[in-house]
Amino acid sequence: MDTEKCKVLLRAVDTGSFTKAAEELGYTPSGVTHMMNALEEDLGVPLLFRSRSGVTLTSAGQELIGSIRDLVASADRMDQQVAEMQGLSVGHVRFASGASFARYMIPEIVARFKDRYPNITLEIMEAGGGEMRAAIAEHRISMGFLTRKEADRNFISLCSDDMLAIVPENSPLAERDVMDLDELAKYPYIGVNMDYDHDVEYIVKEMGFSAKPFLVSRDEQAIIAMVREGLGVSIVAGLHVAFDSEGIVGIPLNPRYIRDVGLAIVSEESLSPAERKFIEVAQDVVAEMIEDGLVLPPRPQQ
Repeated sequence: MDTEKCKVLLRAVDTGSFTKAAEELGYTPSGVTHMMNALEEDLGVPLLFRSRSGVTLTSAGQELIGSIRDLVASADRMDQQVAEMQGLSVGHVRFASGASFARYMIPEIVARFKDRYPNITLEIMEAGGGEMRAAIAEHRISMGFLTRKEADRNFISLCSDDMLAIVPENSPLAERDVMDLDELAKYPYIGVNMDYDHDVEYIVKEMGFSAKPFLVSRDEQAIIAMVREGLGVSIVAGLHVAFDSEGIVGIPLNPRYIRDVGLAIVSEESLSPAERKFIEVAQDVVAEMIEDGLVLPPRPQQ
């Protein structure tokens, strides 16, 4: 089977458009159409519904798409292995990240990676935990920055950090060394969407944090800004406070809660040489953050 046609198919499916796939891969829209028609003829089944709004998979396409993704990934790994034998580093890494990791970790990881491996391309998808897990399970991406609570399996731990109560710096609470959850619940609470942050969900549902939020948001930066303005208190990951503590104070919770941060992957065996290099760079960058005291060392898996 022509793996190049399969690669084009995957981009058409993931973008929902022949035109977008053509733009990304350097083909003309008519060229993509011709390739998809030829692929369907080769397989003997229709793979795509075409409409003015874009393209979607047929039932046959839905059954085959997982195998096609595996085929393309295997071909890419082989190409990269051959390049490695020739002393070259080439390839493509597609990964996902939530907003907090993208804001604090990813820029340095990407800069370091491009400096070391200029011929390997990177593609980032910003997504919440549920969307990211689905993308990994369907092999649409090879890895994503998640916490252990959010990862289904195959988790590479990078670091850990405390979940912190955040209060305005001029609040009497700012003098506390620790913050009891029962005490925090007495104050106006700005909540993080629990579908977006499973560690906050655990604190609410399993640790019994009983505050009823007067506002809920997925944007931790917006929450921090509102706490800074004295509108209430909240709970966020320590990573946010390490990088943005102006006007707020972060206080460890009682009982203490530490989240584990890392990479969820499809599987160790499926990683390409380029993807392994990306993980090594991520580990190097986060190790320096640990040395600088921005995050804690990774904890043994419990």
